[in-house]
Amino acid sequence: MEDINNKKDYEVEDQYEFQDLSDASYNSEEKGRGTAVASMVLGIVSVALLTSATIISLITGIIGIVCSSKSKKTGFRGGMQTAGFVCSVVGTACSVLIYVLCLALIGIIGTLGLFTD
Repeated sequence: MEDINNKKDYEVEDQYEFQDLSDASYNSEEKGRGTAVASMVLGIVSVALLTSATIISLITGIIGIVCSSKSKKTGFRGGMQTAGFVCSVVGTACSVLIYVLCLALIGIIGTLGLFTD
């Protein structure tokens, strides 16, 4: 009787095929995809932090541009790479613009003499 139960277990196991996970078609990770995702995330962070942490926005924007160009050089061209590049450029440009406007405002206040005794 035990032989019959064991035979059924083996038949059930034989029904399932084992999938080779090292197959290239299963793990089709494109080169540069990771850096494209990093570029997109850094670009979004750069735009999101414009008003609260402009220096961090500038740094993440520059790193996002570098990641995007690195992804493009490895051959990955897709929507994530483009979105990362655009967000990073917008975040970097707006951060620089905010810094320039702040410096101009400080200069205007200094020349008007509003804070002199």
